[in-house]
Amino acid sequence: MNTKKHVIVFDHARVDPSHCLTDGLFRPLKRQSFEGQSLSIRYKYKALTFWWRNYCPLNITDQSVFLAVHRLASEKGRVTRVGPADESETMKEVRDALKLKYDASDLDVLVLETTVNEICKVMGVTDAGNNYKQIKESLIRLSGVSFVIYKGDDVTTLFWQANLFSHIAGIDKRLVIAINPMLSKALAGGQSTFVDMKEQRELKSEVSKRLHVWLSSWIRHGAENKIQLDLLMPHVWGDESETAKLRKRREYLRNALDEINLLNGWECIEDKESGFVTIKRPKLK
Repeated sequence: MNTKKHVIVFDHARVDPSHCLTDGLFRPLKRQSFEGQSLSIRYKYKALTFWWRNYCPLNITDQSVFLAVHRLASEKGRVTRVGPADESETMKEVRDALKLKYDASDLDVLVLETTVNEICKVMGVTDAGNNYKQIKESLIRLSGVSFVIYKGDDVTTLFWQANLFSHIAGIDKRLVIAINPMLSKALAGGQSTFVDMKEQRELKSEVSKRLHVWLSSWIRHGAENKIQLDLLMPHVWGDESETAKLRKRREYLRNALDEINLLNGWECIEDKESGFVTIKRPKLK
């Protein structure tokens, strides 16, 4: 990994595309929806399968914290590259907490030092009361996600494993967050999706925040694509919509598209006769 090739895009989170495109990795969920649920999501990429597992699902707050960490890690000079032989006890501890195995075990990772207050600012929320608590809980959930890669459909060919993040408490309420090698590679110049955090802060609903992340990876800057409205549903909720939910989810989607349409440069136009939506993304500035 060569951090000298680091590319900075102002106020954008730089993220590995699979973590934006995977249906069901982050979902709009009511708090009670966590009860009795776990996370097990697979995504096919070429001849590989990516598999995320956790003791509970990930919600849109988790997505926002995930993006905020990547936004901060995109800033020049903010991250430290840490390898298996690093001499710092703190860096060694947070890297080991990623539980790197197989082909990931010898890879370098990027480590970010930040605070909950700084994460709140990137998300566009205050660090008071419930927000502070939710972000701390979100970091625990993100740090519990196990991510593995195997070949085809045969899990016995597993060859790469790491947690998404790990974090420990630093000095003066600072957080030390390690980012797994795959996500670190995107931050250091690899294939990336750029998610505009100013746009994320302007969006109000959880459905629009989730849809915006997926669209940001699906559509290149300055390009436009067409898709049927109903085909957007699994990209937001992570599952096929039951007939009873279709009408309500269409309403949520149309409201979300209206929100995104208000962002500078975005255009979301639905042809209700055909059921297709034409979506245009602004050029990268």
